[in-house]
Amino acid sequence: MAADLVPYTTVQETHIQLTNEANANAHDIHCPACKSLILKRGVATQVEHDASVNLPSYTSTTAPPFNWAVPTMMHFENIGFSHAVDGRRFLACADCEGGPVGYAGEGTFLIAGDRVRYGVGR
Repeated sequence: MAADLVPYTTVQETHIQLTNEANANAHDIHCPACKSLILKRGVATQVEHDASVNLPSYTSTTAPPFNWAVPTMMHFENIGFSHAVDGRRFLACADCEGGPVGYAGEGTFLIAGDRVRYGVGR
């Protein structure tokens, strides 16, 4: 069965569980624009959003509810990095350059939980 790629708003409305018992992502994480795979299931940990970080062009009036964290850039399947801005690099889809979907800085690699799609229904 092929996975449906659903946005965070649908996840909220349908109460889909995003984490497994280990607090890791229970579903593959995809680019919201081109649907390219960004992170495979089980490689990222859900963490609270750092309120001091604002992602550019954020269309929502609220901060991301949480982030997905990975320890190294090698955990990504597909991600692009911007030039450093105030010690941080913004993350975007490497295929379509959509984003930013997250940021990296000082050994931290984070994807905003509401800026991606989730592969559910496997």
